Amino acid sequence: MALVDGILFALLAAVLVFWWVPALPSRQLILFLCAGGLIAFGLYGALNDRWQAGICAGFGLLLITLTTLMVLRGGLPKSLPYISGPIITLFAALPAFALYSFPIGNIPAPSGPYSVGMRTFELSDETRPGLFGVEANAPRRLLVRVWYPAQVPTGAKPAPYFSAAEAKTTARAFGEFMKFPPLMTYLKHVKTNAYPNAPLANGITQLPPILFSHGALSRLNQSTFLMEDLASHGYGVYSVQHVGESAHTVFPNGDVIAIDQGLLEFAKTSKEAKGDYKDAIIKGMGAEALDDRLAGQLDWLSRRKRDDSRIHSGQYVWLEDRIFVLDQLEAGHVPAEIADIAAKSDFAQSGHMGMSFGGAIAGMHCAADPRCVAGINIDGALVQRPVMDKAVNGAFMVFTSDHDLFYKSMMGKGNYAPDLKQRHWVFDFSYERFGSAGERADIHRIELNRTAHMGLTDYPLFLRGPIAQAMLGKAPADIILGAQKDFIRSFFNTYMRGEDSGFPAAQLAEYADYTESRKAQHIRAWWLSKSSNEQGDIRRAIAGDETSGSLNQQ
Repeated sequence: MALVDGILFALLAAVLVFWWVPALPSRQLILFLCAGGLIAFGLYGALNDRWQAGICAGFGLLLITLTTLMVLRGGLPKSLPYISGPIITLFAALPAFALYSFPIGNIPAPSGPYSVGMRTFELSDETRPGLFGVEANAPRRLLVRVWYPAQVPTGAKPAPYFSAAEAKTTARAFGEFMKFPPLMTYLKHVKTNAYPNAPLANGITQLPPILFSHGALSRLNQSTFLMEDLASHGYGVYSVQHVGESAHTVFPNGDVIAIDQGLLEFAKTSKEAKGDYKDAIIKGMGAEALDDRLAGQLDWLSRRKRDDSRIHSGQYVWLEDRIFVLDQLEAGHVPAEIADIAAKSDFAQSGHMGMSFGGAIAGMHCAADPRCVAGINIDGALVQRPVMDKAVNGAFMVFTSDHDLFYKSMMGKGNYAPDLKQRHWVFDFSYERFGSAGERADIHRIELNRTAHMGLTDYPLFLRGPIAQAMLGKAPADIILGAQKDFIRSFFNTYMRGEDSGFPAAQLAEYADYTESRKAQHIRAWWLSKSSNEQGDIRRAIAGDETSGSLNQQ
């Protein structure tokens, strides 16, 4: 498809040249041929899920119609086309902009010494039936994909970003939510670096395991470049698709479970979606005094529970998904096709990460499960009681997008003030005990400046220009992607393997123009200023009436 894109760009350029330069020979014929080429190649691309090429076909049809009319009226003008030229240029710019803004760029080669294999499998939990829109007696089915160091067979080809089946289902989910189903289907033409079902690399005796959760409405391949990079350095990375709250899920046997319509309804009509919590959110994020900020966050959480918010209940389902998957892997209760990979890992010493909603759940997992030796929340800005005033198990890193961009998007210009950034972050009350906040050397809070929330995925590979800046931030794509890989890989190398990679000082120096590192000593100072009675009141307020069975870890 990249060749088709190149041909379409060349045809668009030729149209502009031959339209603007009347003296060129065979001008009418060339314009007719270009229009025909745009229609033919544009339709070919559109029929192969390159919807941007369809805009080229539309322009080709417009061009051939306009050219025909002008020929019938006596031919194309012999002078400089002052009127028609700008019009044609404007219309040609639309398909060119679409092709440029949504490139088909393959996943960059990972940086490690190993080739990468990939296997996808299903795990089914009979004890949790009827979740997220399936029949009441249907088990909780989860799709899991593992990336690992591999030995590539001769003649093997890497997997596409979306399989043919996924292009018809999974890839359309986000577009359906945005009222344009084909929006992401073109990514089926992107090539990854992972070889399906490739044998495990020779000589692998240990395979440190990392569990990943995607963001809400997303999918398990959300950050493929990151999974491949970790696998190329000898990790086994397991990504869980949280079925029902993910994009449409295609299982290995061909079964499809769509997004739960209840989630889509919540996203459109719930009190939270309509902004009824705005006052609590503004207070919880922007109040100057820490007491007021905490009060705002707890009010936000209480309303969420009172209204039976999908976010409140869903976080525990996602946590149970992760714990179930880890339990099954540790017990060896896995399909035969991944048994050899699972056997190389010590799941009692596991790494955990996730992005957005999945990042917040990874934090919950490390707070609840002693098997977590290293965890990362990638921009999961979700206020949660179970991680407030809580010392997580193992080392932990919060890796966030630019706080200023987040505040502006969440609070609106009328409630945003430049000094908000100095009030730190919604995570400040999380992952550490208040009395020792900022003292643990293995707790890291890293901010990637000039990067928006969606930038901390693999979208920088698939968007360019003004659209990319609006959605992803103004940091260059190589910085956004490189910083994610380098910080995350070095973090896990340090705390899962005991390697000295200079983390985080070396990475902060490398990305000094884009990163900041913070500690939460201000929380400790605030806490120590309280009397024992005040501290007790705060802890009781945090505990609230939150319940989640055996997973209640406050």
